[in-house]
Amino acid sequence: MFNLPLFTIYTPTYNRKNLLPRLYDSLCNQTCKNFIWLVVDDGSSDGTGALINLWKQSSPFQIEYVYKENGGVHTAREIAFEIAKTELLWGVDSDDWLINDAVEKVQTLWNKKKGTYLGIFALDRNVNKLNQTKFPLGLKESSYQDLFCKYKVYGDIAIIIRTDVIKKTNKFPVYSNEKLVSESYKWFQLPDEPFLILNDFTTNIEYQDSGYTSNVRKNWFKNLNGYCDLYNNNVKHVKYLKKRVEYCIKYIIACSFLKKGNPVYGSSRPILTAILYPLGLLAYYICKRMWVKR
Repeated sequence: MFNLPLFTIYTPTYNRKNLLPRLYDSLCNQTCKNFIWLVVDDGSSDGTGALINLWKQSSPFQIEYVYKENGGVHTAREIAFEIAKTELLWGVDSDDWLINDAVEKVQTLWNKKKGTYLGIFALDRNVNKLNQTKFPLGLKESSYQDLFCKYKVYGDIAIIIRTDVIKKTNKFPVYSNEKLVSESYKWFQLPDEPFLILNDFTTNIEYQDSGYTSNVRKNWFKNLNGYCDLYNNNVKHVKYLKKRVEYCIKYIIACSFLKKGNPVYGSSRPILTAILYPLGLLAYYICKRMWVKR
């Protein structure tokens, strides 16, 4: 009987043929190759498919390639979540690459401690920054919400998650004229249960000038429906009141830019939204004055 590898390392990509060799080389150099590399091509026209098929002929690990019409990175991730069969899922973007012993370090920790954990948080090394994201000293485990809301860990981390857990979350919303919904739409739906903490670097990341991270405000306006759904989702699921208020105000702002009418009627928490509506509307007018070119 064929034994599945432990990991599916999935990479959503769109016209990144020039960057993929760096990631592929880092996978070839792994000291442990107990993984499948799943590439979900979001409609590339630069020959990505031919390159992946060439690698498949001699790769030291299994490669799966899926081509789809362009729908945005979140739709590519959704396909990865749907088709993965391994125990763990690990997203590595096309402009990132793994440190040579990354898979070995994550596998070692998981095999020692896995129990009922949802997965593993590990550190990414941002090659564009001097000050890197760090976990609190001595922290061995944390839920997703505690990590970000209680321990204030923001920025560059790797999330390796059990496949059966991510499959239980609601699907990303899809709009025909939009291309982005943040991964946190999924993460805030997770059970309030812990991940293991690997306080070590596993991935090198390098944000591209044309990427989503480098164009936050521009992409916010281009994907307002998705952000509106994201904030409403997070208002529903976040357990920390301060963060819930923050997301509720952002939801009101996004709804106001969309001219959706009173946001109370579509809110996952209508009473809170009604209470915060005047403040959210004021924030909308401030943002409109600051952001929108006249």
